[in-house]
Amino acid sequence: MATKQNEHKILARMKEGMAEVKLLLQHPMETGNRTDPRTGVKVPRHFIRDLVCEHNGDAVFSTQWSWGMARNPYLSFRIRDAKPGDRVLFRWSDNRGDANAVETIVQ
Repeated sequence: MATKQNEHKILARMKEGMAEVKLLLQHPMETGNRTDPRTGVKVPRHFIRDLVCEHNGDAVFSTQWSWGMARNPYLSFRIRDAKPGDRVLFRWSDNRGDANAVETIVQ
């Protein structure tokens, strides 16, 4: 997936003693069930398969998704033991072998 970091939205802010992390990814997440109305050809599957979140280099969250996820997936969760200035990094790869990452600093 050839996307730029600024197309994805990531935010990590301290809230109630924890870092509240929000991530919005730009990805088509095609199921493979849709047909192109102009050509009649099925649109091939294209989905994020693996996603990992790291806090200061340590994995704190990981998931495996499938073709049933919505386009431009949104994710939100909290990280304990975080403080302002910490680094939060998300890495993911899709079923076509493309990979990407986005990071932010906890505010």
